[in-house]
Amino acid sequence: MKFKILILILSIWFSKSYAHDSKEAFFTISKTENAIIVKADFPWTIRNALFKFKPELANTRDKTSIENAFFEYVKLNLILKNKQENLLKLIHITEDTSIGHSHETKYIFTFENDKIFKVDNRLMFNLNDEQVNYHTILINNKSSKYSTTKEHPIFNLGQKHASKMNLYWLIFLIAFLVLIPLYRKISTANKGLMK
Repeated sequence: MKFKILILILSIWFSKSYAHDSKEAFFTISKTENAIIVKADFPWTIRNALFKFKPELANTRDKTSIENAFFEYVKLNLILKNKQENLLKLIHITEDTSIGHSHETKYIFTFENDKIFKVDNRLMFNLNDEQVNYHTILINNKSSKYSTTKEHPIFNLGQKHASKMNLYWLIFLIAFLVLIPLYRKISTANKGLMK
């Protein structure tokens, strides 16, 4: 019975840690021959962040005004730089219409082609102090992961930076390694008492 309770608690914790919630956004940054491509997967709350950035748009139905404001919002809050600290210019934004969940919005941001060195991602920080932006960098046949928070919105490529997701896995592994021997010890002790 205790083992079932343990499994239930770990299952609830595990499923909660991987829910796609409104305070998380995911970015995949890659380099093509002609550009730097950023695929962004936002929760539905990106609209609220945009309206907080430009409150006058809350009641507009003008799609062009909203698209221009979104371009400006991304340009000011997702900054890519090369090693010489020069900004990589945001060229255009397109909506990614690939299949996804109804509670998310996907975009593709195209930046000018250069060697990316630094990422400053403050998107959605104007909406949530607890916002976490997860990044997967796919450059030169290498993959690396980073995250940005309001306290730490910038990272350099190559910098050692553990994401929050890695921390969840570490806690889960430690809990599993500690609780299983403890369960076995209790189970053995209970069997000895029953004899």
